[in-house]
Amino acid sequence: MKGLLVVAITATLGCALTDRGVACSMPAPLYPTEPRAMLADADAAFTGTLVAARPKDPARPTIAPPTVFTFAVEQWIKGDEGQRVEVTSTPIGGGCGGLDATLGRRASYLLFRRGDEWGPWGIAEIAPEMLRQGLLPWPQPTGVGRAAFVAGGRFGFVRTALLDSHGRTLTYGYGRGAVTALSVCPGSTRVVELVRTGESVRLAVRELPSLRLLRETELRPSGFGEKVVCRRLDGADILAGVAVYGRPRFETQLIRITSVGARIVVAAPSLSFAIRGTQVYVGLSDGRLVTRNLATGARRLVRQVGLSLRGLSVSPDEEVVAGFTGELLVSIDLARGRMAQMPWPGSLNQTRWIGRRKLSAWSRGSDIRLFDEGLRPLRTPWSWKAHTTALVGSGVFGIDWAGRFLAGRDGRVLSLGMTFSPAISVLEAI
Repeated sequence: MKGLLVVAITATLGCALTDRGVACSMPAPLYPTEPRAMLADADAAFTGTLVAARPKDPARPTIAPPTVFTFAVEQWIKGDEGQRVEVTSTPIGGGCGGLDATLGRRASYLLFRRGDEWGPWGIAEIAPEMLRQGLLPWPQPTGVGRAAFVAGGRFGFVRTALLDSHGRTLTYGYGRGAVTALSVCPGSTRVVELVRTGESVRLAVRELPSLRLLRETELRPSGFGEKVVCRRLDGADILAGVAVYGRPRFETQLIRITSVGARIVVAAPSLSFAIRGTQVYVGLSDGRLVTRNLATGARRLVRQVGLSLRGLSVSPDEEVVAGFTGELLVSIDLARGRMAQMPWPGSLNQTRWIGRRKLSAWSRGSDIRLFDEGLRPLRTPWSWKAHTTALVGSGVFGIDWAGRFLAGRDGRVLSLGMTFSPAISVLEAI
């Protein structure tokens, strides 16, 4: 089934999303839902009223039997199957893969085709006004001046956009799929995307500032692109971290893509990586922190940490590595062989160095906190609630659930304008 990919990951919150127009008690998306993307992914969509419901196979009763729901169609938003349509689903209230069996209930529905039957797509039942938003064209670019950010996500037939310093669109990058990671190449004349199209993980290179697609290739037939780093201004040397599905067992691969092809640098059940020059620092699922020299191929064990390291970053002088292991934020002083750690709640955690000895750490939708290399807290000037965050030098930029473009400056958070969509999940500075 065409699953609900809201740039790819969902958190098990089990809460209703009725405040966003979605009648749903399924895992809540980590990023806002884009109606244009929902409508583009669905095979059909309509507004109508439930007039009948019957078991698909009365002779084989079960606790939640497959049920054929018959709707009187008021309006087809996508497709046209006539004045009535039958949808096969389970009779589960709330509409997340199941349908509310209350006769006379009026709502809008997204459908996908399975064989000769219609089934509910992802979030099956949504508010009619949200579905109508999916028909709206993308707003005309209103950005001014030089490009400042590249934004990516899952927007339907748009997947990338170039933004000015106030979050306004300069140009769109078209294409199917969801951008799950971005990297601006040195020189800022190219940008690399990891894209999930269906189950496939693809790598695309675009020209800046036009966002013209230069090339796109499949990296893996099934998986999810976690991180990408472009190492050359022409986009001819790229590192990508990809979680690969469909193998005897799940694994994550660090892949190097050059002009002569792609090869696996490291593979493990899970991994995280950061790079400085030719040295790649890799946190493995067994708790080892290792380095790999891209020029010589030499590999070295740096430290046994205990648990898998995630959200890695390396200080500019390459003396300290930071990341998360379990529910701890850790800092590893490579020169002195010392490790500091502190409790850290949250999910989708990230670390980034601001200057030589100042570490920033945050989780999705939480405040950014600042530390020195020994994890001693520093004054944090921002109260930060963006769902997507980018650090530029000592400044911070992000996007909140309303689509506002935020900036942390002089100890304050300012709203600089509105982005083209609140569903932006990847934001990279140029």
